[in-house]
Amino acid sequence: MEVLVGGQWLTGVVAGVDGYGVVLVDAQNDHSVVRMDAISAVRVPGRLAEHQIEARDLYDASVC
Repeated sequence: MEVLVGGQWLTGVVAGVDGYGVVLVDAQNDHSVVRMDAISAVRVPGRLAEHQIEARDLYDASVC
């Protein structure tokens, strides 16, 4: 998924949500923590791009 924060699109797989923010993990396994109230828009592609599929496969739910 992609979120628009401060005029910049961040792409990643949702790794966690706590009601105040969301954690996105990208294809390089980097984490972005974003406050919900900072998100201007959300874009969910109909088909996942190859790098998003790789990021999802890299994510290990036991880490969080």
